[in-house]
Amino acid sequence: MFERVGIKDVTAAKNGKEAVDLHRINGQSFDLILMDKDMPIMNGIQATKELRSTGISSKIIGVSSSSREESNVQEFVEAGLDDYYMKPLTEEMLREILDKIKP
Repeated sequence: MFERVGIKDVTAAKNGKEAVDLHRINGQSFDLILMDKDMPIMNGIQATKELRSTGISSKIIGVSSSSREESNVQEFVEAGLDDYYMKPLTEEMLREILDKIKP
């Protein structure tokens, strides 16, 4: 799906801690981070807070199967998301996200 919308360089993290470590330990930076709320080891809420506390300026888009009205989604947004989308993430949604972050 990523290639079909023009994204060629994708790095995937298996859990929230790995996502944080990619930035904190490996020094990697990203234009866009798609953050799942329900990840093992460190959830998306904790990972987003950790990344924002380091001063990361990447766009962080949250994704989850939870509706936006649920309280834990509001906590996720307040952790430092730039936007939130409900799963399943479609090509159309991904194109919308990319259009929003284009300079």
